[in-house]
Amino acid sequence: MTSRRTSVLVLVSVMGVWASAARGELLDLTATVESEVVELAPGAESDFAQEGFPETTNQLPMAAMAQVITESTEGDPVGGGRTHAVFNDPRTPAGIEPIDFGADGAVYTHEGEIAYVGAATAAETRTIRHLAIEVGEPDGSEPTFNGRFLVKGVLAIFAQSDNLDWDGTQVRLQLTVQQQRSGAATEVFSTWLDLAGAADGQASTAAQGSLARVPVAVIEIDPTDEFGRIVVLVIPEVILRYSYTATVGEEFSLTGSIELDLANTGEGVGAAAAIGIPPDALADVVDEVVGGAAGQNLALAIQAARALADVGVFQTESVSGQEPDESIVFVGTDGRCASVGAEVPLLGFAGLTGMLLSAPRRRRRWTN
Repeated sequence: MTSRRTSVLVLVSVMGVWASAARGELLDLTATVESEVVELAPGAESDFAQEGFPETTNQLPMAAMAQVITESTEGDPVGGGRTHAVFNDPRTPAGIEPIDFGADGAVYTHEGEIAYVGAATAAETRTIRHLAIEVGEPDGSEPTFNGRFLVKGVLAIFAQSDNLDWDGTQVRLQLTVQQQRSGAATEVFSTWLDLAGAADGQASTAAQGSLARVPVAVIEIDPTDEFGRIVVLVIPEVILRYSYTATVGEEFSLTGSIELDLANTGEGVGAAAAIGIPPDALADVVDEVVGGAAGQNLALAIQAARALADVGVFQTESVSGQEPDESIVFVGTDGRCASVGAEVPLLGFAGLTGMLLSAPRRRRRWTN
């Protein structure tokens, strides 16, 4: 078999926003995007793309896209993977929520003893200084500030039939925020969520951090003509809140990042995700290697499951079995926020600086 590489849009999709309600002074802004797809035998082809702002480009938005499509000896596509990461300029006019960064990807094998891994990462670093006049605290004091991530989306694993071995097929979403302060780096926020095929033929979930306490819907949806097994995990639209300490009057940096990792394990199985945008890339990947409208039908089935979950048709439960705490805030379908538990006190409007993941649409700003 041979593999050909191109650059194109894909399916695990995450859209990110770093919306700072704080009026802290923004001293510097940098960002990186990376995408990679690796074919695991027989050809072991790979593709990697990277961009950095402003290191490699001063033009925004910037994107990094990777793709590997494997062909049979007859030249027919039999499997592939695509990943894509993007960064947009967050310095938008007041009142508009920017879409800072996003990532998406999909992996699938239609025929043959091949498998794929894919990764997409987007990271943004902001150098900030909180001013005493805005915070209401003197220079040198060390108040606690709150940040936030907004996330909504779907993870999926799928197979041609329900008797295929998909143990090891997996998709993971990870969100992190690291603070650099006084020469020392501290991770102030980290959470991840997995959907994977299990050895017994079932699907398993795992999570750590805030995402472990978010009620999610795990749904086995009706088969399509091409796929007999489709399991979807739907993440509701929630704000994940975290806190950090900063010295008033001194500069520091926050680096927020999204990382997506996908893997499939062989013939007839695939993994995908869409967080913040529709699963259009899944349709592209599967259509290319299967033909017809197989990918479009699969994407439509996943979108339908997500829509039903959004209106409460399916039962939800957190991966850890724990109830949401005050750090998790649910966003209503009308854009308003509904808090779970007591609100975490903020140090005024200037005390909110953080990362947001959201759909690519104009949103109302969230305040405490």
